[in-house]
Amino acid sequence: MEEKNRIRILLVEDNPADQRLVEIYLQESTMIDPAIKKVAELKQGLLALEEGEFDIVLLDLTLPDSSGFATIKTMLDEFPEQTVIVMTGLEDEVVALNSVKAGAQDFIVKGQFDSNLLSRTITYAKERHELQLKLENYAKAIKRNEQRLLEAQRMARIGNWELDIVTNQMVWSEEVYRILGVEKDDLSPSLQEYLRFVKKEDVDVVKSAINHTMEKGQPYSVEYTIILPGGTVKNIANTGQIQVSKKSGGLSLVGTIQDISAFRAGGNTAGRDLKKGVEAAIDHLDKKDSEAAKAALKELLTTL
Repeated sequence: MEEKNRIRILLVEDNPADQRLVEIYLQESTMIDPAIKKVAELKQGLLALEEGEFDIVLLDLTLPDSSGFATIKTMLDEFPEQTVIVMTGLEDEVVALNSVKAGAQDFIVKGQFDSNLLSRTITYAKERHELQLKLENYAKAIKRNEQRLLEAQRMARIGNWELDIVTNQMVWSEEVYRILGVEKDDLSPSLQEYLRFVKKEDVDVVKSAINHTMEKGQPYSVEYTIILPGGTVKNIANTGQIQVSKKSGGLSLVGTIQDISAFRAGGNTAGRDLKKGVEAAIDHLDKKDSEAAKAALKELLTTL
């Protein structure tokens, strides 16, 4: 015989008859092994959630101290990660649907469910909510990694970009703007705008590298000089390659620019050591070891 899943259930219901019927259905279940705690008011339910952990809350929307949509809203405001199934009468189905939109996992209509339907609803709601939380945590982890990458790029003075090869419009990372000494609102990124920063004698070098990559499909790597609006001169290492655009699905040119002015200043041992250190940090980034890259770059900053 298959072992039933142990599920901790908080039943928030003030009607003794409905409370007892739900309890009987849960005890008859062949799918779950319920551990039930019963309360009759919303405030008692919130207190129970503060004091203990529950896999599921079965929540009646009409209680002595709360009614309608406010009931589910109050509970989810207090415990946003709690799995809640709303119990409602036929006249409250619209409210129940809105409750699901607000964050409840499901709803059941009183008088229209039996032990099997109640058990399935609880089981699926629990599994669905656990999956939802995993996806949300995964999205948060991706966001954290993106922030770490941006931090590592700032420390290594590396910015990434994407060029639409049809419109010549570009997307720049925050570090590209920082390297160029401009704010995001100062201009609309495009190849034409970028080339305005490139030293006049180097413009053809950049254009030639881009055209060669678009014609042959081979990555490029060039170094040149840019001049910022205030007259500051910087040495730039620029790489690029063809790939499918994540935004449009068409082909685009993507790459990086790196401020290598410190490497070119005097060509001394410190400069060479700095370059080696940054190259090592970039290698860590390629291997997706952002923590090692960050540590290496922090050490490098002490030499600048």
